[in-house]
Amino acid sequence: MGRSPSPTLEENKAFVRGLTEDVDESMITSYFSKYGRVTEVYLARDFETKLPRGFAFVTFENSKDCENACKTLNGKVN
Repeated sequence: MGRSPSPTLEENKAFVRGLTEDVDESMITSYFSKYGRVTEVYLARDFETKLPRGFAFVTFENSKDCENACKTLNGKVN
């Protein structure tokens, strides 16, 4: 998934940083769906190269699921 995903919480949306260039939206969805229903993943990409820029936003249906994912994964290495 990446060097060290470090999600931070904002309501039901997690900001995830430390992602590598080989990650894609489906990988992020699969990884975070262990913690609850993921409704949206925005993976920031470079405008010219289309490669991931190392961060994403993951939106959960339930804010408690988002909070649990952030507490569990913050600073973890995968």
